[in-house]
Amino acid sequence: MESWIYYSILALLFTSTTILSLNYLGRILNGYEEIRMFIYCAFVVAGLVSFVLLIADKQKTLDNANNIIHNKTNNYFILCVLLGLGILLVINFNIQALAHANSTKVGFPLLIINMNVILVLLMSLILYRQTINWKAGLGIILSIIGLSMVIYFK
Repeated sequence: MESWIYYSILALLFTSTTILSLNYLGRILNGYEEIRMFIYCAFVVAGLVSFVLLIADKQKTLDNANNIIHNKTNNYFILCVLLGLGILLVINFNIQALAHANSTKVGFPLLIINMNVILVLLMSLILYRQTINWKAGLGIILSIIGLSMVIYFK
């Protein structure tokens, strides 16, 4: 198998653990406000771990930072993307926590959330001019039909 498959499986396991943890927190904590505070504390811990990792490989970190700073055409754009990603991560986790806190089934919010695969595929057609074959198009239609059935007949 190709390496991206192994990495994807690892991401699957980590994502599943995160979702199950959020759902568990929703059951033991008193409402969304406590879950939100827990998520913010988790982001602080993640920031500290990231900071330690950056310091651990100080030379590579400095080299990469210098490359970004000296790239005059893209450095503001890269900083804006960095800021935007940070904000999107916090918003995303809050919205996911709300979805799981208000759902009676653990997997139902994930059915909708994981439709992002289809959105990314369709956007890559526009942004990156990638192509899809008829089987992928049929898969998109079947996925949307399946999601609609699960939501309608829940």
